[in-house]
Amino acid sequence: MRPSKRRRPVCIAVCAALLLVSLQNCFLNEAVRPGASEGRKVSEVRRSTLLGLLVASGLPAAAVAEPRNQLPKYIKAGDPLPDLDPNYPPAPSETPWIRELQKKSWEREPILRTRFYLMDEMTKIQPNPFGERKDMVRWTEDPVKWDVLTADDLKTAEKYGKVFLDEDLTSEDMGWRSYIYTAAQDRDWVAKNCNITQTIELTKAFQEQLELIKSRKFGE
Repeated sequence: MRPSKRRRPVCIAVCAALLLVSLQNCFLNEAVRPGASEGRKVSEVRRSTLLGLLVASGLPAAAVAEPRNQLPKYIKAGDPLPDLDPNYPPAPSETPWIRELQKKSWEREPILRTRFYLMDEMTKIQPNPFGERKDMVRWTEDPVKWDVLTADDLKTAEKYGKVFLDEDLTSEDMGWRSYIYTAAQDRDWVAKNCNITQTIELTKAFQEQLELIKSRKFGE
């Protein structure tokens, strides 16, 4: 049965596409031939072939515009995944309410990472989950340092109003509580009247990472 007139353009396009594919190897061999000019690289030949395929199939040539070399403004179905470097904010969602959640989440990223850092340090200080409970109290005058107190000493410091709950770093859902001195002089009082078992400090590398995250604004 002879193809209908409606199918003829499609058949012609398919035949032309197959012909171009069959010629691709010839183009590639010429492109990689010793002495071939710089302008005839394999990538360019492949791009030319793709252009021919799209033209032959009736698709617009705009479909083979220069490849995207930066993150998409919005993530859409079919878009390539953005760079998943954790020190960069995520690509904004096209949905407004999701985009707003992304923004708030990224603003809290330094706090979240600091919490995980402290939790990891605590497992080194007290690896036994059934052992004596210890808590961390942040310095007011130097917020990259924390003193480690036993549960009894923490109660004493709380009783006299020398420390209070650090709501930013505390997460009841994660079973983590962190505290902060009420004032700089309160640490001196605790040092004299309680037992500070040790003091930990964020590493320089981690501090630089936090500053880098803070400098990268969501959506920019």
